[in-house]
Parts: sequence; C-alpha cells; structure tokens
Amino acid sequence: PLRSEFKKEFLSELRRRRITVYHTSIGVFPKVSLIERAILSIKKLFMRFFLMYKTMDFKNLLKLAELVYNGRRHSSIKNFSPFQV
Repeated sequence: PLRSEFKKEFLSELRRRRITVYHTSIGVFPKVSLIERAILSIKKLFMRFFLMYKTMDFKNLLKLAELVYNGRRHSSIKNFSPFQV
C-alpha cells in the first residue's frame, strides 16, 4: 500500500499518463483469470519444448516459450500479439 502522502501524487501521475490500475483480486471485474491463463499457456509451451528438445537448459527453454507466447495473437488484447502492441 502507498503511504498517504504519496498516494495523491501517484494517482494523479497515473491519470496524466492514462494508465489504468487493475487489482488482481476477485470482485466485479476479476483480472486474476487473465494472469492465470497466461501462466498456464507459458507452462504448456515450456513443457512441450522440454520434451521436444530433451535438455536441462531451462533458461533457453523459458526464453523460447516466452518468444513463442509473445508472437501469438491474444483475444484479450483485441487479437494482436504482444509484439504488435
């Protein structure tokens, strides 16, 4: 949590930059499901590459999974890929 003396300045700076703050808690507009879905997709890619290449070099496999995931189109960002955004 922000200390009260900085909260007003911080929120005004967010508004100035047109940044929307999302809270990852269950409520009227839950965003946790989007994060969990992204994590699950990256885990599946990672495991696919892990079994395909039969290597223990996790750093490179994770980077490969990240590149593939970011190159795919996502319906949550209007059918663009994160690279396009």
